[in-house]
Amino acid sequence: MRYLGVESIFGNQFCEWLTPDLGFVRRSDPEVIFYEAKMYSRFEQEDFSRLLSSRGWENVRAVKEGRAFLAPRPLDFFAHHGPSFITEALPWMKARLEQ
Repeated sequence: MRYLGVESIFGNQFCEWLTPDLGFVRRSDPEVIFYEAKMYSRFEQEDFSRLLSSRGWENVRAVKEGRAFLAPRPLDFFAHHGPSFITEALPWMKARLEQ
């Protein structure tokens, strides 16, 4: 995300599989949320909306301003470490950041 000039609230946590502290997300009040559901799961936009609500994130800036985005399905999108991260994921994120 740094390639796009974005600073992640988790930018100082160096690990391959991050289990986010949900309260930390709420307290950090991020401007944008990118969410990737588990690969091959039947997770749609309605599920994403319910998830945001169940986590108590309705008042997080990204959610209030309509800047919480569900990654394209059904394969890993952000977790992919190959060229498609550069050719697909970064342009997708850039387009959402420019909305």
